[in-house]
Amino acid sequence: MIKKIFKSSYLLLVLLFIYVPISILIFYSFNDERSLTHFNGNFSLTWYEKFFQDRLFLESIISSLLVAVIATIVSVIIGTLAAIGISKAKKVTQSLTLNISNIPLINADVVTAVSLMMLFMALGFNFGLFSLILGHISFNIPYVIITVLPRLRRVHPSIIEASLDLGASPRYTLRKVILPLIWPAIVAASVISFAMSFDDFIISYFTGGNVTNVATYIYTLKRLTPVVNAFGTILISIVAILVLSWNCYTIISTQIKSRNHKILTEKYRAKIIINSERKLLQLYLQLNNLNLVKNLNILKLKRKIFHLEIKVDKEKLWIKSKKAQIIRRDKRQERISEKRREKYYWLVRWPWRAIIIVALSFTSLGALTFVYVQNNLYDFKLGIWGEYINSSVVERFEMAHNIKMKVETYDKNEVLYNKMFTTDYDVIVPSDYMASRLIAENKVEKLDWSRLMPIGNDQVSSGNSCSDLDGTKPVDSLWTYLDCGIKKVISAAGYKTEKGLLSDYAVPYFWGDLTILLNFEKPETKNWLIEKGVEILTTNDEKKEEYLNPTTVSWELIWQAAREGKNVFALSDFRSLYGLAFQRINQTVNPERKEDVEFATKLLKELIVDYKNNVTLQSDEIVNSLSAPYDPESSRLFDIAVMYNGDAVASFYDKNQNIRDRNFKSVRPRKAIPKIDSTTGISNLDVLTPQGTNVWADVAMITKHSSNKDLAYKFLQFVLQDKVQTELSLEFGYNTPLFKDTQDIVNDEYKSVASIYLPVANFINGQWVTDIQTADAGFQNKFIKEITDSYTRVISAGLGGY
Repeated sequence: MIKKIFKSSYLLLVLLFIYVPISILIFYSFNDERSLTHFNGNFSLTWYEKFFQDRLFLESIISSLLVAVIATIVSVIIGTLAAIGISKAKKVTQSLTLNISNIPLINADVVTAVSLMMLFMALGFNFGLFSLILGHISFNIPYVIITVLPRLRRVHPSIIEASLDLGASPRYTLRKVILPLIWPAIVAASVISFAMSFDDFIISYFTGGNVTNVATYIYTLKRLTPVVNAFGTILISIVAILVLSWNCYTIISTQIKSRNHKILTEKYRAKIIINSERKLLQLYLQLNNLNLVKNLNILKLKRKIFHLEIKVDKEKLWIKSKKAQIIRRDKRQERISEKRREKYYWLVRWPWRAIIIVALSFTSLGALTFVYVQNNLYDFKLGIWGEYINSSVVERFEMAHNIKMKVETYDKNEVLYNKMFTTDYDVIVPSDYMASRLIAENKVEKLDWSRLMPIGNDQVSSGNSCSDLDGTKPVDSLWTYLDCGIKKVISAAGYKTEKGLLSDYAVPYFWGDLTILLNFEKPETKNWLIEKGVEILTTNDEKKEEYLNPTTVSWELIWQAAREGKNVFALSDFRSLYGLAFQRINQTVNPERKEDVEFATKLLKELIVDYKNNVTLQSDEIVNSLSAPYDPESSRLFDIAVMYNGDAVASFYDKNQNIRDRNFKSVRPRKAIPKIDSTTGISNLDVLTPQGTNVWADVAMITKHSSNKDLAYKFLQFVLQDKVQTELSLEFGYNTPLFKDTQDIVNDEYKSVASIYLPVANFINGQWVTDIQTADAGFQNKFIKEITDSYTRVISAGLGGY
C-alpha cells in the first residue's frame, strides 16, 4: 500500500515540478498589473494586446522562425545521411565518428559559440543571418545523428539485402525502403532541431550579428513585463494544440484502419451489436417465461424487442455497406495504379509524395523568407543598452525619413560592447563609463555640434543659466537646451580622455543618480529613522509633505538596516554596489587607490554575505518587487532600497504608466563624515567631508562604422525633441536631459514624485531642484578590472561559495 502511494506521489511531484511554473506563467499573463509577482485579482488581456503591438518582439519571432526552419531542414538532411553512413561503417569508425559528433553535445554552449564566432571572424564573414544559420546547423546535426541512428540499427540488414537482390538500385532502396522505415525518427529529429534552434540564446548571441532572435530579445530585456508571459502562453497553446491534434489524428486513423481491416475479414463486432444482442437475449428469456393470459406487459416487451432487432439490423447493414465501400475503394485504387503502370509508367518512378512535401515546405519557407526580408531590410541600426526606446518613437522616426530602422536592446553595457564586434551600428546608447572606453578605443565619431540643431524644441527657460559650460559648443545648437546638471556630468574632467571630453562625442539620452528609497507605508520605518538620528522635515507648501534632511543621512544607513534585520533591497549592478562602499570610504564613487577597492570589497562582503538573509540583490526586477502593494502580513516587503532614481519612479507605475499614490521617501545622503584610510581602516576625524551620490548619464554616440552618418545626426536631433523626450521619460521614469521638459514633467505628471525623479534633488526655496555638488560624480573605470573581479567573488560568496 505504501509502495503504491509512493509511486503515485512521485509521479504527481514530477508533474507538479514541470507544470506548476508553466501554470504560473499563464496565470500572470492575464494580470491587470505590470507586476510579475503580485496579482491584483483582475483578469485582463492588456498584455496580449501589447504583445501584438510590440514590433521588435514580433520581428524577433519572425527571425527565429526563419532561422529554425532553414537550420532544421539542412541539419536533418545532413544528419540523416551522416547517420546512414555511420550505420554502414566499421565498428571502429562508428565509435570514433560518434565520439567526435557528440563533442558539441557535451561541450559547453559558450565554448562552442565563442569558437564559431572566432572562426567566422577569421574567415571574414559578415555576421548576420547566414552566420546565425550556420551556427544553428552546427549544433543541430549531432542531435539528428543521435536520434536517427538508433532507429537505423533496428532495420534488419536482410531487408536492405532483399531489396537489392530484387533488382532495386541503392538510391531506390534508400528512398523506398530505408527512409520509410526511419521516418518516425526523422520527424522526431526535426522537432528536436526546430525546438533547439528556436530556443537558442548563447550561440545566437555570439554569431547572430544584427539578427535578433526571440531568445536573444527576451534575455537582453532590461525590464521583464507580463508581455513575455503572454508570448509564453501563446507559444504553449500552439504547441499543446499541435500535439493534441496530432495525437487525436493518430489515434483516430489507427482505429479506423483497424476497424476497416476487421470489417474486411468479418471479425468486426460493433459494441452496439454486442450490447443489443445481449439485451435481446435477456428479453427473449423474459418473453418465454411470461404468462400470456395474466401478464399485461407483453406488448411493451415485444416493442422493445422489435426496436432492438431493427437497431441490430441497421448496424449490420451499415457494416455490410461499409465493407462494400472499402472493397470498391481498394479496387478503384488498384485500377488507378494499374493504369499508371501501363499508360503513365514514367510517373510511377517519381516520388510524388516526397515532391509534394518538399514543394509545400519550400513554399512555406519562401513565404517566411519574404516576411523576414520585408521586416529586416534596414536603413539605420540602433544599439541601446536598456529598454530606453519604444515602438511609437521608432515608427515616427521611420515615417519622418521614410526609412526602416533596426533596434537592438541589451541589459548590460558590456553586452552591447561585445556585440559591437559583430554588428555595425549607426548609433549606440551606452552609459558614461562605457562611452569613455569606446572613445579611448576609437570606436565612435567625434560630433559636429553645429549639425545638431534644436528642431521642435521650445525656448529655454531663463532658469537654465549654465549654457556657457564648455564654450566650444555652438550657442544655437542643442547644447543650449540641455539641463545644467547633465552638462556638468558629460563635461566633467573625470570622463576626459586623450581624444577629448565625453561631450565631444556624445549627446545625453537619459541621466539620473543613485538614491535611497524608504518605505513609509511601514509605520515602524519612520520611528527607526528617528532613532538613527535622521531628521524628518516638512515642505512649506500646502501639502506639507515630509522629506528627509540629507545632511543627517549617510550611506552607512544601508549597513545599519541590514544589521538590525530590516529588509534591504539593492541593485545587483556592480557600479551601484561599489558606489555605496566607495562613498563610505572616500565620499566619492571613484576609488583613489587599489587599496580602496580591497576595502570596499570587505564592506560589500559584510553586507552581502554576512547579512545575506536581510539583503536582496536584484537587477531590474527590483521595480516589480518594490511596486507590490502594502501587505502588513508580508515579511518580504522592503524597508529600505538602493536603486537608480528612474527605477524608483517606475516602482510607482500602474499598468498604464500612471503614478500611484505610494508613501515612499527618497533621499541622497549628504552627511559629512570622516574619510577612512583603506590601508589601516582608521578614520580621519579631523576632516569631515559631505557625502554625494553616483550621478550617471546614458549617451547617444555615432559609431565609426556608421553607414549613414547624416541619418545618425538626424536621429540624435529627433530623440532630443521636446515631445520625444517627454514621452520617453514618462514611459521609462528616467530623467530627460532637456531643461524645459524636466520642469514641465515635474510640475505636471511627476509632481508627487519630484524628489525622486530629479537627480540629486534638494528642497531649495520651496521647490525640488537639481543641486549637483562636488561630491556627486559619475562612476569611472580607472580600476574597472579590479572592481569587476572583486564583484564576481563577492556575488559568488553571497550565493554560498566564497
